[in-house]
Amino acid sequence: RYFPEILQKKYPKEIARHSLRREIIATEIANGTVNRMGPTFVKSQMQKTGATSDMVAKAYIIVREAFELRALWDKIESLNLEVPALVQLKAMRDITELVEREVTWFLTRLGREPDIDKDIPLIRDGVRILKTKLPAIMTSKMHEEMSRTRTEIMDEGLPEDLAGHISLIPVLGSACDVIRIANSAKADSFLTAKIYFEVGEFFHLDWLRSRAKYMSTEDRWSSEAKDGLIDQLYTCQAGITTKIIEDMKKRHNEKNLFEMWAAQNKQVFQAQTLLNDLRRSASVDLSMLIIAEQRLRSIFGG
Repeated sequence: RYFPEILQKKYPKEIARHSLRREIIATEIANGTVNRMGPTFVKSQMQKTGATSDMVAKAYIIVREAFELRALWDKIESLNLEVPALVQLKAMRDITELVEREVTWFLTRLGREPDIDKDIPLIRDGVRILKTKLPAIMTSKMHEEMSRTRTEIMDEGLPEDLAGHISLIPVLGSACDVIRIANSAKADSFLTAKIYFEVGEFFHLDWLRSRAKYMSTEDRWSSEAKDGLIDQLYTCQAGITTKIIEDMKKRHNEKNLFEMWAAQNKQVFQAQTLLNDLRRSASVDLSMLIIAEQRLRSIFGG
């Protein structure tokens, strides 16, 4: 892509042997990452995860390609002068939040370095498959929220197809967890996704993460503690999902799997009581959210 298209077609072998091949690739990766994610992205990910700069770059490339974000960015940018710039920026911000979360996931949850050749096709294929069944496996509340978001985006001026893609982003952010759990447990990916979404709704995990996300912080340490808590709440959702898949292994063909599992687990209702108290509180602080996360973690022995 660095070279003009006519040269790409006429001299592909010569380009592949270019004496500055490594330097050109490095420049393209650096420019692309900074242009899409900002100049502090790599450094902040290194501080947050302890990863090296090359690991962050690999994770970014995997997320970009696996979620096929180039096409989405191109569609948004093609609307220049057709919709207000703020509408485009808002859509870009939603994608940026997805990338930040998934890059962190690849750097902290795999237990190994990101592998471009292995991880891109694995996650890309999984995301494509999940997209085909999302309407059937999402909870009714998720349907309502996604429909409302899509309508709001369309009212702001984005075309229906693009609005649909943007409204799916919060749901697709679950793909990496769902794919990993399904592969590890050798379980059906649609069943895994359905349980993952039910766990999130039952334990109000989106609400907990939202309270943490918009909580004001006084310094870098409290900000990192808040970000770490949000990541741990995602870990709780994945951990509880994994436990259900394992505990109910012989009953995967039955309906209402989550309800059956919850009915026989006392810790579930103890956690639910705490969360209901939390939602009724006039204000919620970081320590309250940490206690909720600890109670959820105890359910799956994390």
